[in-house]
Amino acid sequence: MLSFTNFNAVQFPKFIGLKNYINLITQDDVFMQYVLPNTVKFALIVGPLGYILSFLLAWMLAQIPKKPRTILALIIYSPSMTMGVAMQVIWTTIFSGDKTGYLNSF
Repeated sequence: MLSFTNFNAVQFPKFIGLKNYINLITQDDVFMQYVLPNTVKFALIVGPLGYILSFLLAWMLAQIPKKPRTILALIIYSPSMTMGVAMQVIWTTIFSGDKTGYLNSF
C-alpha cells in the first residue's frame, strides 16, 4: 500500500496513486536496464528448470523400493517440516497465554 503514496518515513504518507509506477517505468534507467531484464531472465530460467528438476526427483524417487523411498523422502522433506515445527515452538513461547509468554508477560 505504501507504493501508492509519497512516503519519507517522517511525515504521514500522501496518496499519489500510480505516479510511483509511472516514474519507475518512464524515468528510472537502472530499473529498465538491469532490474527488469534480470527479473525476466531469472523467472524464465529458474521457474521451468525448478519444475523440471522437481518432477525428475519425484519420478526417480518413485522408482525405488518402498523402504528406501520412505527414508529418502524423509531426508528430502525434513528441512521444510522442521522449519514449521521450530516456528510453532518459538511463537508459542513468545505468545503463551499465561505469564510464561515473553510478550504477554509485559
